[in-house]
Amino acid sequence: MDFSAIAPSGRIAAEINADIDAGRADRDFSPLLIPGATVDIQIDIVRWHDDDPCPGVVECCLIDARSKRWTFIEKVPIVTEAMLGSDSLYPQPGVIRGIVVSITHDMDSRGIVTIDTTLPWDIEDIDGTSRFDVRPNQLTII
Repeated sequence: MDFSAIAPSGRIAAEINADIDAGRADRDFSPLLIPGATVDIQIDIVRWHDDDPCPGVVECCLIDARSKRWTFIEKVPIVTEAMLGSDSLYPQPGVIRGIVVSITHDMDSRGIVTIDTTLPWDIEDIDGTSRFDVRPNQLTII
């Protein structure tokens, strides 16, 4: 992928992810995001929900930048490439895809990224919410 439009000096995805892993995400990663960018948001797949529709549905959760828990019920292939079933061990890592709406900072100067999950796959939490404030280290640029 070409990250030149969002990464200063042509930084590559591996360097961006290294910053995230090293805990430098709030300092180095937030400025790399731009409104309209497509991102994957890290979630936890917490349990098997149902066998129907095939190949199955799982319950997932997202903890946002303000420590609020959001719950999603999604088809397995939407949130992971893993072959999960009712007999799988949970929790499992997963992602939901969304679009960056805005980038701000909290009172401690930590990055907050507002994500809308309506695009590309119309993902909503169980209450119908599709906009979430998350930390930059919860994101991967697509």
